[in-house]
Amino acid sequence: MATFSRSEGPGVAAGFLGSILVAGGIAVAGWFIAGGISYTAPRDTRTASFIGAAEREIVADFAVWSFALTATGAELAATQARLDASSDAAVSFLLSQGLDEAEIIIGPFVARDALDDLSAPPEPARRYQLRRLITVRSANVESVAEASLQTDILARDIGVLIGDADGPHYTFGELSAMRAELVREAYENARETADRFAIENDARIGEIQSAQAGRIQVYARQAAPGAAASSQILQRARLETEITYRLND
Repeated sequence: MATFSRSEGPGVAAGFLGSILVAGGIAVAGWFIAGGISYTAPRDTRTASFIGAAEREIVADFAVWSFALTATGAELAATQARLDASSDAAVSFLLSQGLDEAEIIIGPFVARDALDDLSAPPEPARRYQLRRLITVRSANVESVAEASLQTDILARDIGVLIGDADGPHYTFGELSAMRAELVREAYENARETADRFAIENDARIGEIQSAQAGRIQVYARQAAPGAAASSQILQRARLETEITYRLND
């Protein structure tokens, strides 16, 4: 909902779910006084713009999660064999969490020979350092979320070494389908604000001069420092609109 606030003496429009912008053509001079708003612009050009908003709670319908497997050793072939075994174990773990094999992407391994670093000769047992990325892309967001919280099982029970992890990242693919409804509600919210403004300031709202709707913005449902919306399954979609009305006598 929107609220309207006034300030004594010269001031600017302040605080409601939509802020109010008062304009009078190109040259605008307006100020808030105890009883309402005054304008120096010609009467036939007086307008007022109101911002409305609509929000929805949405549930992500797709998840992407990547994590790296690592292995080190003195012999390249043996180290690769351990990495392949870790990959098989990771896939078995993901399948046990309710994911499908087609949703699991096993990337090629990347090898580093520590002997290439002439400044610090490696321990023989750590000469070869291999890394492979496992990526999960699935509409089964609950299974991905649950699996991402149990990677310690891989290390503790299976002996798989987990390196860098990215995600899970959650997305909602039906935003366009809800846009019309959000726009309608946001326009209604702006009109309610305009009507309240008219009552409080003894004004008459005229015809619409212009109207525009912004893009749908997605926010985290539970705000936390550094937490992106894509890190949460439950998210909030918000759309704002701005309507400019002529003010009649």
